[in-house]
Amino acid sequence: METLDDFIVQEALKEGIIKELEVQEEGVNRNLASLRAEDLPTDIGTLRKIVTSEDAFAKWIDKAEASYIGKLGFIPKEERKRIKKTFLDLKERTASARNTVGNFLQAEKYPIIQDSDGTLHYDRAEVDRILTERFTKRFTEEDKEYFQVIQEAKEALQRLFDWEKVHLYVPLQYSSQNVGKFLIEEFSKDWFCNAIGIRIGKMNPKAIRMLEEQNNED
Repeated sequence: METLDDFIVQEALKEGIIKELEVQEEGVNRNLASLRAEDLPTDIGTLRKIVTSEDAFAKWIDKAEASYIGKLGFIPKEERKRIKKTFLDLKERTASARNTVGNFLQAEKYPIIQDSDGTLHYDRAEVDRILTERFTKRFTEEDKEYFQVIQEAKEALQRLFDWEKVHLYVPLQYSSQNVGKFLIEEFSKDWFCNAIGIRIGKMNPKAIRMLEEQNNED
């Protein structure tokens, strides 16, 4: 007879979150690549300073423009206008990508790492640690006892059904929702682990009476 472990890690739930994070990272790195193509600095330290807000980038780009012009000496008026428009166009052209990367860095659901190729991603070890803890379901001694009782009931019902078949008795099954049919055909350790505390478990006496009254009315 199976026994209930002290806990389970709900791996499917973990994997669902990890896939969402991977999709997010892919989008961030596509936008990061577009910023790199514009020759903007994309090291994580500078990114945190210039893309986490529109105001921060405006100050940085204005400073860069002033520094560039300051090194040129005399500049004709038309050339000054062209330079100003070039910087303004860069600011507008990169707004969406900067917003995506900035939001990623600012939210920081988990620690963020930058690889040697410049791509950004969440620290996988830390993500796994946090999600493992989040999706670890622990069972009490009472849960373990309840699991054993249900298994014993399942075995007893199986013996009943087998006896009925051998002796040609009408099977003791009332409907597709019959508890006996459920225990024989659907009940499993996985079902129990995921249902305990949500679909099954302790109820207060008042709730039990209300449920019994509802069943009697039906």
